[in-house]
Amino acid sequence: MIARSLACMAFISVSTAAMSYFSPATEAQPEIINPPFENFHYEKILRQDWQTSINYAQTLRFANCVTRIGGHETVSHPLTFSAGTSREWVALNKVAQRYGSCAPVLGRVDPAILRGALAEALWEREQVLPKAPAGAPTGAYLASLFETLPHGDTRHRYSDVPMAWLGRCAAFTMPDRSTALVRSEPGSVEEKRAVVDLIAASDRCGLRPTNVLIDVSIYRAAVADGLYLSSNLPN
Repeated sequence: MIARSLACMAFISVSTAAMSYFSPATEAQPEIINPPFENFHYEKILRQDWQTSINYAQTLRFANCVTRIGGHETVSHPLTFSAGTSREWVALNKVAQRYGSCAPVLGRVDPAILRGALAEALWEREQVLPKAPAGAPTGAYLASLFETLPHGDTRHRYSDVPMAWLGRCAAFTMPDRSTALVRSEPGSVEEKRAVVDLIAASDRCGLRPTNVLIDVSIYRAAVADGLYLSSNLPN
């Protein structure tokens, strides 16, 4: 049961302290490399683990069930806490315990996956796209996204950049591509292709090509969290 699965994750170290970020506002934007090479490079560093994809799909079904039964307020509550913090973990665990009947066979779940699935389920109901900035985003614009970044999750990173920030930057600067990702089937070729397209264009987020493996499902969860956040920002 998902409640038991979340209980098994107590060994995961969480921190309420803010992490150190790479800030595009203080770094020069990297040069855009040859797109064909870039896509090939990112295709190689993506990791689409089948079991993780199945886990995400099952967790998404759980999230949709909870959304139907509990409504927006119940599902959105854990998303109000910084990712990776003990307060978020407690809130996620309460949702899992209360609505365990929505997922009688779900195995161990990473909190980042559960958070992303809840965000995706809520966003699918609202589907309010952020307005992409005209032209290339400025360092100041990208730095402003830090104000809405969960500060606790230090476990998932892309090189020296927190995955949560990468997902938010993608959602805010490339809403159409981000939408294509969350509308794809978990574990599908389309899902991986959508991640390749987003990562390949993420030079605007201050990223540089590296050989660090990127888990497709974890990245999808971060993008979904960003899309949900973008649909709930004040006008």
